[in-house]
Amino acid sequence: MLEDYDGDVYLFRKAFEIADLEFELVFMLDGAEALAFVRGEGKYSASSAPDLVVLDLTLPVSTAARKHGGRIESTAGVPRQAVK
Repeated sequence: MLEDYDGDVYLFRKAFEIADLEFELVFMLDGAEALAFVRGEGKYSASSAPDLVVLDLTLPVSTAARKHGGRIESTAGVPRQAVK
């Protein structure tokens, strides 16, 4: 989860707990680090690809977003879907 508001992180965690889902919530603030995690690069090379990525599209533009022209790309077999 790439999110800068603690309240949203709390709500996601609580909703998953109430739904009795088995999950590991990985919380990040940095877009470049999140891309490395999803792609399994660097220190995340031993990590498996996430089943779900939640990205706050209103985060301030990061270096990673500028590098990729603001596009959301399907990476490492993780499907993408923008939700308003």
